[in-house]
Amino acid sequence: MDLVLDRSAASDVRKGGAAGYGFTVSGTRISPPNGWRILAQGMPVPVIHRLYFDGSGWSGIRRFHSPLTPHAAQLRGRVRGIAVPVP
Repeated sequence: MDLVLDRSAASDVRKGGAAGYGFTVSGTRISPPNGWRILAQGMPVPVIHRLYFDGSGWSGIRRFHSPLTPHAAQLRGRVRGIAVPVP
């Protein structure tokens, strides 16, 4: 049995399209909470951050890296965006 990969979603992620980082699955741009900004895709995630979970919204403030936190700002499971405090 051959495994066939659907690369259409992967190309949307690279383009930053509606299926990509910073957008919900339905294509709505994610807005950061007041006093926070969306971390640019590919940037390292600092210790203090918030995760945006598709279907749930923003997490509380995290002061550590959990198994759910990617090491660089990217899509990971239901995580669609990462916010950091505005300096």
